[in-house]
Amino acid sequence: ALKGVVLPIGGPKGSGLAMMMDIFGGLLTGSSFGGDVNDQYKTLDKRQGVGHWFMVFRPEVFLDSKEEYLERMDTLLERVRSSEKAAGVTQIFTPGEIEDAKMKVQREGGIPFTGNEIESLHELAKTVGSDARLLN
Repeated sequence: ALKGVVLPIGGPKGSGLAMMMDIFGGLLTGSSFGGDVNDQYKTLDKRQGVGHWFMVFRPEVFLDSKEEYLERMDTLLERVRSSEKAAGVTQIFTPGEIEDAKMKVQREGGIPFTGNEIESLHELAKTVGSDARLLN
C-alpha cells in the first residue's frame, strides 16, 4: 500500500477493483479512504483509520448446490495451479496455501520466536504475577 491506498494493478479492471476495495473498506465503513489511511509504522500519534468489510455468500443461492460450487472451485484452482509458470517458479500457490503449509509445520515443531520476543513475553508475564517461562 502506498499512502494508505492499494495501488491499482491490472489496468482499468485492477483500478476498478482497487476503488471497490476503498469504497467497501473505507467509505461505507466510515473509515479513512482515498489515501487518508495513516501509516501504522510511521504515524503513531493518530488513529490509523483502517476499515474492515466482510462479504459472505451462500453459493447454493447462485448455483444448484454447494457441491456444484465445490466442484467448480476445484476446477478453477486446478487450472490456476497448472498455468504456465514464470522463469524460476516451480509451483503456483493459491491464496492461503503457503500459510496453511507453514501452520502445519508449526503445529508439529512449534512457533519460532526470537530471543527478544521471548524476553518481552517473560517481562509481560511478570507484570501479571506469573513466573511462566518459554523454553528456547
